[in-house]
Amino acid sequence: MDPTTVFCPNLACPARGQTGKGNIGIHSRKEQRFICHECDKTFSATKGTVFYRLRTSAETGAFEQRG
Repeated sequence: MDPTTVFCPNLACPARGQTGKGNIGIHSRKEQRFICHECDKTFSATKGTVFYRLRTSAETGAFEQRG
């Protein structure tokens, strides 16, 4: 988990879209959550990806196509 490579997804945050500015910190390593120090919102590492709210890990996500 590298907080310098992510940005705040909050639309109302003044630091939205800024990476590497030191405004993002690690909120929980276990749950893979970040915190924005500008708006004090937390968000997951998978926010904005297809893995967001997936109940299994991305590594186990072997998807099967049935046809």
